[in-house]
Amino acid sequence: AAPFLLRIYRKFRPLPPVPEGVAHAPAARRSGLAKLARTGKFLLYVFGAFLLSAVVAGIYEASFR
Repeated sequence: AAPFLLRIYRKFRPLPPVPEGVAHAPAARRSGLAKLARTGKFLLYVFGAFLLSAVVAGIYEASFR
């Protein structure tokens, strides 16, 4: 495989399960894909809040016409 594909795989590969009682094991940290999903969710929420506020502002402005 191409080196860049191996780098991407290593970055996003799933981490092994954490053994019981090990709170701060390296495997407990989020994987790259989980971080990406969390960021995507955050951006979706921000965009949704922006869209909702734009709709409310439009309705508010239309009430004065």
